[in-house]
Amino acid sequence: MRAFSALPLDDDIVDRIMTFCPTFSALQSTILASKAFYSIFQTHPKSIMRAVAYNIVGPALPQALRVVRYEYHNDDSDIRQAKDLTPNELAEKCPEDHTPSVITAQEKRMLLENSEIVDELEDVYSFTQKDRTSRTSVLTPDESHRFRRAMYRIMLYTGIFRGDRYSIEELDELSAEDVQRIQAQRTAVLSEFPTDELREIWAVVRFLR
Repeated sequence: MRAFSALPLDDDIVDRIMTFCPTFSALQSTILASKAFYSIFQTHPKSIMRAVAYNIVGPALPQALRVVRYEYHNDDSDIRQAKDLTPNELAEKCPEDHTPSVITAQEKRMLLENSEIVDELEDVYSFTQKDRTSRTSVLTPDESHRFRRAMYRIMLYTGIFRGDRYSIEELDELSAEDVQRIQAQRTAVLSEFPTDELREIWAVVRFLR
């Protein structure tokens, strides 16, 4: 049905065309091509934007979105607040989301930057772990998904628990209770993942070491 479009195509076909855009810039160019495209985009912006994000990131998009949306506690005041969060509060905040939602301009930029990093790491992982004759990844789709899912979860974990969060002096001053709380927070975050997916994370961690 052509409700918004003066084009010789049904609106749902134009909508579908936009979901195949390989990048956000390609989608932007498509939207600006005509008022008809813009009008159709405005009817389903969340689903179209998420489809393009999927084209960029792949099936690990829920994990990639969580990395860019998680509210990290990295300045001094936030670090003090983070100490008071329960393990479950840290672990359950900003869950891996599978439903369409608005992707902001900053999130698009971060998704693209992180995806480029993960692309390069996957090439190295494939070269060192699977086929030393190919400089680009030859992982199967399932292998690639497992690697990328694990990589984004490692990004999340290291963002929540930055290695430079505590100085040597602060570490020396931590009480036994503080240490137990920190350990419980980290355990809770990892406990959100199934055992087989924790093994995937460990495999990628070993590769990164």
